[in-house]
Amino acid sequence: MTSPWAVLCTVVAAVGIVAGAGQYSIQEVKTHLLKANIRKLPDPVEDQFVFVRVLADAHTKVDLVRPATRRDGVQNLALKSIKLEKLRNRYMLKGFIQEVQLMLYVDNPFVLKALKAFHDDTNAYILMEAATYGDLGKAISDPQFRRRVEAGTAEEIVKFYIAGIILGLKYLHSHHIAHRDIKPDNILIRSNGYPVIADLGFAHQFHGDVEEVQEDWRLGTRGFAAPELEKKEMHGVGVDWWSLGMVLYELYTLDYYDGTSLDFSVTTRTTLTAHVPPYPTALIYALLNPDPKVRLGMPPVARDYNSTAEEIMDFPWFAGFDWHALDSCSMPARFRPGDETTMTYTVVEEIEPYPAGHRFSKACKIQVVKDIEGDDGHIVPEGVQKIMPSTMRAYANVEADVHKAMVPHPFIVRYLTQTDERSGMISMFLEWCRGGSLLTDVIGNFGYRRLLTHDSKGILMTVVRFYAASLVLSVGHLHEYGIMHCDLKPGHILLDDRGFIRLTDFSRAVVGVKFSADPPLLKGRREWKYTSPEMFNAVPKGHYGPECDWWAVGCILYEMLTLNQYDRIANPISGLTGITDRNADDLVRKLLNPDRSKRLGVFRGGVLSPLDEIMAHPFFDCYDWDELRLMHLTPPSFDLHAGASSRKPRASSFTEDRIAEKRERRSNSKLSSSLPDNFPIALHFKHLEEADA
Repeated sequence: MTSPWAVLCTVVAAVGIVAGAGQYSIQEVKTHLLKANIRKLPDPVEDQFVFVRVLADAHTKVDLVRPATRRDGVQNLALKSIKLEKLRNRYMLKGFIQEVQLMLYVDNPFVLKALKAFHDDTNAYILMEAATYGDLGKAISDPQFRRRVEAGTAEEIVKFYIAGIILGLKYLHSHHIAHRDIKPDNILIRSNGYPVIADLGFAHQFHGDVEEVQEDWRLGTRGFAAPELEKKEMHGVGVDWWSLGMVLYELYTLDYYDGTSLDFSVTTRTTLTAHVPPYPTALIYALLNPDPKVRLGMPPVARDYNSTAEEIMDFPWFAGFDWHALDSCSMPARFRPGDETTMTYTVVEEIEPYPAGHRFSKACKIQVVKDIEGDDGHIVPEGVQKIMPSTMRAYANVEADVHKAMVPHPFIVRYLTQTDERSGMISMFLEWCRGGSLLTDVIGNFGYRRLLTHDSKGILMTVVRFYAASLVLSVGHLHEYGIMHCDLKPGHILLDDRGFIRLTDFSRAVVGVKFSADPPLLKGRREWKYTSPEMFNAVPKGHYGPECDWWAVGCILYEMLTLNQYDRIANPISGLTGITDRNADDLVRKLLNPDRSKRLGVFRGGVLSPLDEIMAHPFFDCYDWDELRLMHLTPPSFDLHAGASSRKPRASSFTEDRIAEKRERRSNSKLSSSLPDNFPIALHFKHLEEADA
């Protein structure tokens, strides 16, 4: 069976564009395209696609498009176009045909794949996968990424991107292809946050025993091209590893290397020493060796290109890195750059999130919208649009930073995007949680309150354990990505239409926190409710860590078990009463320990992580965490009408003030205490008891 690479060689040779010089006529260009199986589009391109927006418009134009005949589940695509007039140049035509053939046959998650190529009377087109998060250059200029680099917390992000590029180059080199133009602008970022190598216009495939080639025209981009490319000398796949070193240099220093000299100057070495850790610095020096024969990545055995990538993969900087997880795309993306999207949606209704007189009642507006469509082509049936003034941009940016710094979690509200309105307002699109909140629809629910006083079947602990376990998993997920919520309370725990929790409101969150014995210096808060002692006392600035979130979890569990908010002054932990279950009482006491060094969930540097330590508590003994993570358990549902089988959808109130008013009204009604003992309460907790078994 003939390999696609042999077909490519035959096609390029057949069109006869390698030999000869000068310009082709437009008709000759069309003939060469036809010989390369790039056929003319029967209908105008405007009739085939809906153009969403322009992604790039430099040497070639790239548009974000979607098929005109829209089908469910079809994502937006990228359409690259180049004028036929430019293809009259033999080098341009050769590069375009070669790029098409390579992109059609590549099959690797780290190399961009083309779906189809065609032309009309004025342009030639490549239809390919869309990378909705832009390119690596956009990630480097992202304010959040730059803050992480300056704070010294971006190593995992840089390593993730570099490792993805290495796997893409390993695939290309194993097929004897040198890219020859690796740079941040040619490294795109997919919707899943993974890097992907694009733009194969300068690529070259080596055939037979040939390992090097010499071109009489300039290749690559100055500042990223290897010395042998700059001097138009013989070169091989080693030019890509030089370019990788330049990309690594820019990721760590946030500075573009101008390429004025072919070796590092004293200033450059000083910059590396000051900004880059030792191992990445050593890798940069090894990749940027001016002698291609001894450069890291050059094959020790002729044409043994797999071993070249493995030599870099075995570099000490990658010690412990899970290459298999990255190659199988099962590793969580470390970062997603800001995505300036154009959203389309239809307004359904407006919600009044704040009571009259609240300081945000006139400034903010929240409305339910449907058919939300972003640049990635996915349509969300319904969601919430929060419209805020530009003075609240800091809060909106923190919320966006949190969602971009982590992989989505089923128990954390889904963030869609953030856009700037023409009016100067900021719009944030979030998942709409129709089930209400933990405060109003569980703690404030009459059925749940009735259960606390008439729990003859022992159902209460099963219900509390479900919400507690869901909360533990969501908070643990945040901490895994170095995020502290810092404002956990029942009003910020929403419920979807099935009854699963969704953490929301990350406007006070802190991103980039590392687990350590020495907590970071952060801004304190003088809010009494759900605030840990160390955070309350850290004014204006003090030391506290992720264990402050576990204190808030303890306060929430105490409120669920007693219907009272925890007051550490009026009711210190030593005199805590009202919890009947022994294991639940022990869990709450350990979470509410005023000494953060002894609190359950604090980093101790042992074998168990803080999350594992909490999951191993006897209150969660034999709990089926995997079934919960997969959302296979059925959440409890409370209804005062016997026989009801599902939670009634309800819009979330979104604010603590409005929630507090509802709680006060329900508390004053005293309905739960006046109900007869045989009042029918339908509690649906299928599989919950099985999870406890």
